[in-house]
Amino acid sequence: LADPLFTDAMYEQFMTAAREAEVAVRNAEIRRLVHLLPTAHQATLEFMCRHLLRVTQHEATNMMGPQNVAIVFGPTLLRCSTSTPEAILRDSSYQSSVIEQILSNLDWFLADAL
Repeated sequence: LADPLFTDAMYEQFMTAAREAEVAVRNAEIRRLVHLLPTAHQATLEFMCRHLLRVTQHEATNMMGPQNVAIVFGPTLLRCSTSTPEAILRDSSYQSSVIEQILSNLDWFLADAL
């Protein structure tokens, strides 16, 4: 992919959605945004998340449940190419939150997306 997985153009929209206090509204907006990603990005997101879910199935051994996986991979999967160090620190918990929500409800987030 030439652009980050969640695309630079949509990064701020994902961060705005992640800051939404009401979970149902937040998840609905993240889902809407996932559906707006280019098809190749959606397919890559599904592949990556299904792999990460396989990692979480071994949480008793590897200590990598959905939250830990999201903390590690959130800033990598959902990043902005032009972020400043301050923005990176500010957004890291929101990046992780988006990834954790997607991992926790992957089929719902991707339903009818491709």
